[in-house]
Amino acid sequence: MRALVPVAITLLTATAFAQTRLVGLTHATASLLHRHQAACVNTSCTPVGFPPMAGLPYFGGTAWDPIQSGAWISEGNLLALVGPGCGYLCPPAPAPVPGSVTGLEVVESLNEIWATDSLGNIVRLNRSCPPTFLSSCNTGIVSTPTRGLSGLAVDEGRQLVFWCVGDWALGSTRLFVAQMGTPCAPFHAEVPTACSPPGLRVLTGLAVDWGNSILYMTDGMTTMGWSYVYNPAGPSIAFTPVSCCTVPAADLMIGLAVQTEPAVPAGNPCASGTCPACPMLHTTVGDPNLGNAAFGLALDGAPAGSVAVCVLDLGTCVSPGVTLPGFCGALWMTLPLFGNSPPLFPTGPGCAASTVWSLPLPPVTWLAGLPLASQFVAFCPGGGISLSNCLSFVLQGN
Repeated sequence: MRALVPVAITLLTATAFAQTRLVGLTHATASLLHRHQAACVNTSCTPVGFPPMAGLPYFGGTAWDPIQSGAWISEGNLLALVGPGCGYLCPPAPAPVPGSVTGLEVVESLNEIWATDSLGNIVRLNRSCPPTFLSSCNTGIVSTPTRGLSGLAVDEGRQLVFWCVGDWALGSTRLFVAQMGTPCAPFHAEVPTACSPPGLRVLTGLAVDWGNSILYMTDGMTTMGWSYVYNPAGPSIAFTPVSCCTVPAADLMIGLAVQTEPAVPAGNPCASGTCPACPMLHTTVGDPNLGNAAFGLALDGAPAGSVAVCVLDLGTCVSPGVTLPGFCGALWMTLPLFGNSPPLFPTGPGCAASTVWSLPLPPVTWLAGLPLASQFVAFCPGGGISLSNCLSFVLQGN
């Protein structure tokens, strides 16, 4: 048996998916702030060259894109997609909305970006680079220099749209809820209340974790979560406060998004028999977000000439897992349940083979929270077997 190929991979812990991570663009420095809501801790990075907000107090927005694992940001006039390390996946370009952007949301099940603007519109954009205008409706909100739409979030599982109107002259916000089919005609409205001293200022962003039925709101400094119960027969909705975080900051968030928790790797690849010691690196394509039809399970650095199978299991990667006769190591699973149709790689030397198993995720609520583990097995000509690392991921709705 060949030696294990060293890979810096750690075992999934029980708390890996426990923290909600919120993301928001900041007002003056145009930094991307990441907040762990439960721990109430911030980190941030700054995209090069993105301008600070220079418009009315309700301008700007943030949305998480699970298809490309990045954050769409706007200071009101420009729109850009920022990836890991704060590099641009889509560079800044004029936002194709009638007014200025005041809220953002990615509706991945439609492959669209939704935005609110300074003319009281809810605008639908094609999720392209750069985004293009599709359609809009008007909420009837008449904007002033101190009053306008100031946040947007979409529950794709229950087909709900949340938007809010901030009034900086009165120092208050009104939260509205509508159905996706008629986003500009709300069936519910209320005034959010503070979750901690010194009180709640005007809201500048909304985000939703619809897998857990939690709406998140921010006034730029405080972020609070409200769980909700929706009755489609009414329709009606009821909220209950569940979390609150206030971190004093010199710069305030404009816009808010829930960042999908990525897959967590465990174990090391190995090779036996005729298989060369290849990287066998297993990753995902995009984030495991319900509604992400482009989600996939990827394998890179597989032995040329091999046949690869991806195996799925309910639950997370576990050690010691299951060892099968002739395998170079363990499947980090309790009971492998399913394997996909194997790709056959062209023959030849080296470790350049790669594949993606497409795994489209529907926007259905009952799948939210389902943990899965996946691992690739490659069978080499002559009897060798290679294994990839294992991945644990949870299906999420946000």
